[in-house]
Parts: sequence; structure tokens; C-alpha cells
Amino acid sequence: MIRADTTNGSRGVFLSTRATRGLTADLPDRSVVRVSVVSLRPNGTVIIRAANRTLVAAGLGEYRPGSVFDARVSYVEGSIVLEPLRLPVISRDPLDAFFFLNLPKTEVTSFLVSFFSQIGMKLDTRIIGNLDRIAGKFPGKERRAAEAAAILSERGIEVTEDTVARLVSLFEGRRAVSPSESDSEGERGSDADFCAHVNRKMGQDLHWIVVPFSRHFGSRLCSGSVRFLVDQSRMATVETRVTALTGDRAWEFTVVGESCSFTASPPFSPINFGEFVVYLRGVLSRAGIFDVSWRSPGLDSGGVLRGIDVEA
Repeated sequence: MIRADTTNGSRGVFLSTRATRGLTADLPDRSVVRVSVVSLRPNGTVIIRAANRTLVAAGLGEYRPGSVFDARVSYVEGSIVLEPLRLPVISRDPLDAFFFLNLPKTEVTSFLVSFFSQIGMKLDTRIIGNLDRIAGKFPGKERRAAEAAAILSERGIEVTEDTVARLVSLFEGRRAVSPSESDSEGERGSDADFCAHVNRKMGQDLHWIVVPFSRHFGSRLCSGSVRFLVDQSRMATVETRVTALTGDRAWEFTVVGESCSFTASPPFSPINFGEFVVYLRGVLSRAGIFDVSWRSPGLDSGGVLRGIDVEA
């Protein structure tokens, strides 16, 4: 976790000791790095990029998404300090994309704009409109369908109600069944082949890999998937999403750096969510994840917003 320390008038951004593992090679002492604020998270934290690393920050409320500044790296009492050298340069707010694209700002279009901005792709009105229309054919699963449609589009796979339904089924760890009863398994290929086709390497440095799972824990079946946003240029994972279906409840987890946010649908009471946060923090801290929060069910941005490249 990164925190802002304003004591003694300092405007430095401090990286806590527990987060310095593996960073010294990318952030050498006295070097100058470019820092980009890429998104604001529901729990008040901020995601930044520095030296090709994605980091979670807190206390940076004055920096909105799109802010860019140079910072000098130094080490103070075991912590990495990023000291801004000048005031941040504010680029166009990514949410202004809705104005330039002439799109309605809905939960689905917000997710799609965020998804394509995160991997650095141009925003195309026709593509986003088409994906929004298809996601709307999956009532109650619009967010999952939007993610599936976006991944298919980025992979260059034809986005139809059929292919989206198939990938949504893999997100849920279920056997993919085509809406068209006339399709045979031989015509459609195996689910493993379809998943491998979705996961294949393309030209983009950043792309999503989908890993479905289904297993029993005692008498209860748990199915779902893990999705990794992989940066092939660094051979590193930028973000991890987990969908887990247990009984009549669907869980969604998002992990970025040391931060994990989650939700459940149907939701628990805030008290129950709070108790689960305490439990989950104890479990995940063993894996180096210390910041755990819950968010209300529903569609959110679901990704990182950054300076955008619009193609109307």
C-alpha cells in the first residue's frame, strides 16, 4: 500500500516497507520516475503506475485519474519515498469519453470504457455500442456479459450472443451451452479449445487470461473462474478477478497489488460483510494482500481508467 505523508509539509508519496519487496530494481535510489494516477477505487484508495509497476495508493485525493507527474525515488527508514518534482499535469478526464463518443453513460458503457482504456485500446463508438447491446441480452448478468464481450472483441473473436453466452458460462465454471439448440459439440469445438482460443497471445502487451474451475468442497459445489490481466512486456500480473458461485450466492473478487475488494450477490448485511472483511484480511495477509474491502453489489467501473485514445 502507498500512503501520502503530509507531515512537516511534505508532499511525498511513501511506499510502506511491506510493499518494497521486488521493487528496488525498478525504483533505484535517487532515480526519477513518471507517476500516473490511473483510477479511483470505491474504498478511497488510488491506483497509480510507476516504473511499469501497478501500485495501490491512499491519501492522494487531490490527484484525479489522468494526473501525471515526475517523482524522485529515495529511501527513508526502510520505506520508498516518491517525491513529486512538480505539480501534476491533468490530462483529459477519461469519463469525458462519453461526450466524445456520444454514448449514454450507463453502468455497462462505464465498464466497457474502463476495460478498453485499461489495456490501452482506442475507444470506438460502434464497438462499444454493439457490446452494450449484446450485454443487455443477459439480464442480471450484464456486468459479466460486458466483460466477456469485451474480451472477445479484444481477442478479435466475433462477438455474438452465442459466443458471449459461451464465455460467460466459462466465467461461471459451467459447461458452455450455446443458445442455439441446433449447434452440436463437433461444430462448436470443445470448451477447452474455445478457452484456449480466447487466451491465445495477440499483439497487445496487456491482455486477459481466463481459467475456469469447478470443484466440490465437501458436499458443496464451487464453480467459477480466475481471470488474470497479464502484462507480457514484464511477464507480470496487473490485476486478478475471481468469480465463485456457491449455492445461490455469487462472489466477485478483484485483486490489484496489495488490495482486494469483493462483493456477494445476493448481498449480506453490512455487519456480515464487515465480519468477512476481518476474516479475509487474516487469510490474504499470508499472501501479501493487506487491504481488504467490500463494495455494494452492482456494476462498477471494474477496471483502471487512464488517459484515453478516442476513435469516434
